[in-house]
Amino acid sequence: MKLNLGENIRRLRRSRDWTQDELADRLGTTSQSVSRWENGTTYPDMEFLPELADLFSVTVDALLGVDRRTEEKQVNTILDAFQEAIGYGRIDECIRIARAGVAQFPNNYALLCKLMYALFIEGDSDGSNPDWKEASERNDAEIVSLGERIVRSCTDEDIRNEAKRLLAFNHCEMGRKAEGRTIYETLPLFEHCRELNIGWALEDKEELKKNELWYLTTGFDLVYSGLWQCCDRRPIEEQPAFLDAMEQIEDLRHGGKRRIGSEHYSEYQFAVKRAEVCAKLGREKEMAAALRRAAEEAAAFDAWQEDETMNFPFEGEKTNSRSHYETGNEVGACQRLRERDLMHKAFEPYRETEEFRKIVESIG
Repeated sequence: MKLNLGENIRRLRRSRDWTQDELADRLGTTSQSVSRWENGTTYPDMEFLPELADLFSVTVDALLGVDRRTEEKQVNTILDAFQEAIGYGRIDECIRIARAGVAQFPNNYALLCKLMYALFIEGDSDGSNPDWKEASERNDAEIVSLGERIVRSCTDEDIRNEAKRLLAFNHCEMGRKAEGRTIYETLPLFEHCRELNIGWALEDKEELKKNELWYLTTGFDLVYSGLWQCCDRRPIEEQPAFLDAMEQIEDLRHGGKRRIGSEHYSEYQFAVKRAEVCAKLGREKEMAAALRRAAEEAAAFDAWQEDETMNFPFEGEKTNSRSHYETGNEVGACQRLRERDLMHKAFEPYRETEEFRKIVESIG
């Protein structure tokens, strides 16, 4: 059986933020010995194993890596439970699941990153938590601590970069944009990413097809999100043109076909944005039409439970699964539309009109 002792000693030492010298001092040995253990050149004497395990608060079997597969299986079960909870916006449950997982596996960076994510979502103004402001302030220090620990010690680049992204975003949301920018600048450049470049080296047809799908999906997503961000930053008179372009992108992507699964939620959000812009510009009929569409899409999203599949003109067959969806909104789209979106001040001049009342009534 292959042992991962050296790799585990390095990982556990870094998780404690100890140098090789510090670990050697705790064990009464030399830093050169620790270096050889971690490189796999030699193994520590048997007498050191219980002491090493005790120092790192793990079993000797875990230190040796004998039960690593068992740990991975248990961690995957925890991650599945986390994913199911966040698919329905049950953030309190997500935090509970992540904390229990971290208590069981204190040095598992995938679980630490999920806990960091759940704490951030609890304080997201776009979620359904009415106390999001208090949560963001309460969780700030823990998010920073978790993020810095993962960035400092985790050797998995995907997890490290996800932690960096969350950490930087949290700094920005808390008004520390200079700190956020410093972290953002350490992330890989888009043009250097694996998926963007690996196509030149692929020969297998299935791998090439998968890479092409990534190009198309990412391209549509980037254009859509870019238009959305630009729309928010432009004067109100220019915003309808950006909304029109976003709608054209989505129609092109779908080939004029209906939306499926979680796409109903993004369509509902888009319709609300369209309605707000029209309301500010005094376009009452267009506003009402957009709100009716928002109500229809919100109802379709709330009714979505089973996986849905469709053939996209450019991207081929895609399945939209509830188990892959993530949200901080536990109350559902219709309730959110009724209790939050329709309360936007842009709709104040129209709130007492017959058409607006009918739309509110249609939401139930």
